[in-house]
Amino acid sequence: KSKENNYITIQVTDAKRDIKIVNPDHRNVTFSLEFEFNTSILEYPKDNLDTDKKIEMLNKRLSAILTKDAERIITILQEANSDVLSLGRKYRVKHYDEYMKMNWVTEYPNVKIIPKIKVNITQTGIIS
Repeated sequence: KSKENNYITIQVTDAKRDIKIVNPDHRNVTFSLEFEFNTSILEYPKDNLDTDKKIEMLNKRLSAILTKDAERIITILQEANSDVLSLGRKYRVKHYDEYMKMNWVTEYPNVKIIPKIKVNITQTGIIS
């Protein structure tokens, strides 16, 4: 299909995030990153968001796309050994004994980080 009409522009109006340590064991540290975005649609060329079913379908598609993007970004950050979310600091504060059993700098690239992004479209245009 033509890409010129296959896009959407959204504006995040409210965001919530929750970072959890799912598994604190220093041999298999696992984090869960949960984000919830309330959004309004600024541009959508197909412009037929007149039913709740269509909006829910778009919520699911946007959530899946943004979750995949987050997974790619996390992979890049871990390859660069860049802990921009300060997960090491959070881990050290909550599970100090486990943190001291590992070398965060060398083991951070192997830490399991599971992102989940949920999109809620709250406004679809002039009439919402």
